[in-house]
Amino acid sequence: MSKMKEGMEVASVGLEMGGCVAVGWLFGSWLDARLGTAPFGMSFFVLCGFGAAIKGLLRVVKKTRAVMAAPSVDAATTSRVLGARVPGSRQR
Repeated sequence: MSKMKEGMEVASVGLEMGGCVAVGWLFGSWLDARLGTAPFGMSFFVLCGFGAAIKGLLRVVKKTRAVMAAPSVDAATTSRVLGARVPGSRQR
């Protein structure tokens, strides 16, 4: 996965969280207006939106931890694998 894509995924967490809560609020308000159950529908679906937002946050945290725990490739390792000389790296 490219660094740009990883960064965009982490940066989109705020939008995802806000969107989940907003959709829950809108749907709950609409349902309350149709059924006359105000404010219970809105309250329930806002809580569902918070739950979905937390689930999305945990998904991104898990994926980010996996990327950060993966071993990185430095210049010396790359030069050994490719058989090229990289300035500043010692060849074995």
